[in-house]
Amino acid sequence: PREGLEAVPPHLKLQQKMVENWAHSRDPEHADWLTATLGIVAGNQPRTLHFSAPRDGVHGMIAGGTGSGKSEMLMTLIVDMAFKHDPSILNFVLVDYKGGGAFKPFEKLPHVVDSVTNLNGAAVSRMFVAINAEMKRRQQLNADTGVKDIVDYRRKGYHLSQAPYPHLFIIIDEYAEMIVDKPEFKEELDRITRVGRSLGISLILASQKPIGVSDQMRANIKFRLCLRVEGVDTSREMLRRSDAAYLPNGMPGRGYLQIGNDNLELIQVAYTGENVSTEQNEKAKLYALAVDTAHHLMTDQPKPQCPWPPMLPDGRFATFGLTSPLDSHYIPAAYHARLQADNANRLWLNPSITAWTDGQTTWPSVD
Repeated sequence: PREGLEAVPPHLKLQQKMVENWAHSRDPEHADWLTATLGIVAGNQPRTLHFSAPRDGVHGMIAGGTGSGKSEMLMTLIVDMAFKHDPSILNFVLVDYKGGGAFKPFEKLPHVVDSVTNLNGAAVSRMFVAINAEMKRRQQLNADTGVKDIVDYRRKGYHLSQAPYPHLFIIIDEYAEMIVDKPEFKEELDRITRVGRSLGISLILASQKPIGVSDQMRANIKFRLCLRVEGVDTSREMLRRSDAAYLPNGMPGRGYLQIGNDNLELIQVAYTGENVSTEQNEKAKLYALAVDTAHHLMTDQPKPQCPWPPMLPDGRFATFGLTSPLDSHYIPAAYHARLQADNANRLWLNPSITAWTDGQTTWPSVD
């Protein structure tokens, strides 16, 4: 700090740096594949993952038993990436297949466009259908603009003037449970790992016991992080070696990182659960402060939209009728002009319905 002035409080440091990082990430001159600093490796050196095919890969797998720090590692990944990248550049879809609590701290994070749990099985199926549609949209966007991939699109500044094209990180906690429960989802995961790279769609799979990974998926998932696991077989499934089964207890976040078939790197993952001072001189977890800061910065800004429309409200608690207003999310773009031209915000499926609602005719089976 400068002489005679108090040190800058942690929450202000975080906010100032986040503003700088977000502006940097939006600049076409700095367009590049995204990064995340996970922790430290040998020599006390920071280890930053570069999510590009020539470097550390676009997709990844994480394994860790109870108490290994797997959930905290996912939190570190999300917090660091959200700290570095503007919500228009980076979006998350978070899938928790063990009940819904793992990603609850990120409910207000503006980068999170959808959060899905196994408590709503239809939502998971719907998510995969929507992701396939989003991949087709991005492929068409690449073709229409003549770019080779998402980074080329951003370098040409198209993200500032044309259709949104953020990096989309799909993080699935306990994906193995998902595959056991719904074996057909394995094909969906396989498709994302094959097609997603140039489209800016990354898949991060986490589980206590990594099973159900096809040879095709393994070929496309380049980086693997294995924290302490319960059995030798689990370590070998991840790393082709047993080392992770012998990591010490009581050291959450300690694990081995492997890129492709390279040698293992011993890593200590950073922890975002430390208490820091807030604006009110109270204590808060670092991840909570980061989420609140990002949320505050987006107060007067348009929030990033989910690539697919939200699920319809539960019919048990909401009443829908033939005269209910339509949400433009759910109808083809060609009909949007009709909605805007209609003061009632209605788009009739059949002219006879108009006459019936206006009392000009009857509907024998209803009236």
